[in-house]
Amino acid sequence: MKTTGFSRKLRLLDQPLYNAVFQHPDLRLTSKHLLLLAKKNNLTYPRLGLAISKKRASLAISRNHIKRQAREVFRQHQHEIGGYDFVFLLRKNIDKTASKTIREEYLSIYKQFLANQS
Repeated sequence: MKTTGFSRKLRLLDQPLYNAVFQHPDLRLTSKHLLLLAKKNNLTYPRLGLAISKKRASLAISRNHIKRQAREVFRQHQHEIGGYDFVFLLRKNIDKTASKTIREEYLSIYKQFLANQS
């Protein structure tokens, strides 16, 4: 049985790992509010990094909600992804109404990613 946790090894934790994805992404996918940068990581499992800035989501509660949704969708779909490092960024400012649709945008980007891998 596969686990669906979000352990420490599934996270991008330090700056050099983020920089590798930012400087040389293998794939860029976008939605209305999100940008996904993905890079092959030569591991058997994916890792997730989040760069949700105060400039794009000014309220801490909004930033936390966006990050919580990202972690939850990643956790549920991690076994379909394979060995990639993902970094999600906000493309434009987000308000309270748009934060309700953020989960659908995460799911849409994951579907785009899986379609590109086929």
